[in-house]
Order: sequence, then structure tokens, then C-alpha cells
Amino acid sequence: KHINYKEMLAVLTAFRLWLSKFSCKHIAVHTDNTAVYHGLHKRSIRGPAMDPLREITLLAALHDITFTAHWIPTKDNLLADLLSRRQFAKI
Repeated sequence: KHINYKEMLAVLTAFRLWLSKFSCKHIAVHTDNTAVYHGLHKRSIRGPAMDPLREITLLAALHDITFTAHWIPTKDNLLADLLSRRQFAKI
């Protein structure tokens, strides 16, 4: 699958895992993927990443969750980037 799908799926997984903690709250979603940032911001994205985004927005509506997207430059997101690439020796 495309990286945008995988990154959006990571956001959906967080929503699913912490749904009870997110209910009735505002969530800030930080990402270094510009397509995912714009998709979350606009609540729309082209391609397969729309499927997890659709579920994110549905869960948000059903559980009174508001969220905003924030973009982080990859250079400022080094730890998360190394972990996602399983480059544990560089940590």
C-alpha cells in the first residue's frame, strides 16, 4: 500500500486504541506527511488513504471528538522517523 495510506492508518489506529480517552476532547494530530496533513485538515484525500480518513471522521463524529492536523518537518521528527524505519541502532 501507498505511504499515505499507511500514515493515515497509523492515525486511525491511534483513534481506535485511545477512543475512550479521546471521547469529548480535542485532539492535535502531528504528522510529517504533507498529504496526510492536508487530508486531515480538509477531511478529504485522494486514493486509498480516504478509507481510514473516512473512519477517523466517523469516529470523531460519533464520539464528540474534534481534531486539528499539524505538520512537522521530517528533520524535526527524527525519533519517530527512525522508529518507523526500525533504525534502532541510530537512536
